[in-house]
Amino acid sequence: VQVFENRFDILVTKNKKVHLYNSFTYATPQDFIYYILFVAEQLDLNPEEFPLHLYGKIQKEDALYAIAYTYIRNLKITEANTNNIWKENLSESFLHTHHLLFPAI
Repeated sequence: VQVFENRFDILVTKNKKVHLYNSFTYATPQDFIYYILFVAEQLDLNPEEFPLHLYGKIQKEDALYAIAYTYIRNLKITEANTNNIWKENLSESFLHTHHLLFPAI
């Protein structure tokens, strides 16, 4: 999940294949977790098990992190280059045939 001021992008991968990519706007921490849990439910992901990587405009002290941790156990804030994160989670063939555009944080 790449967090911005009032929206976030979510990318769900499995075996380096994209299962879902979407953007959501949020006004409150409750909106933020609602969309994440909705996506998890739709993809039959267990919040106790799946890893959730957060990056962008988020810190451990933020209300967004606190509410996410209430429902999702395997949270990690990643302070890495976003291009590297996407490359780690997508297959080389996908990266060579698709162009993903990401706004600057």
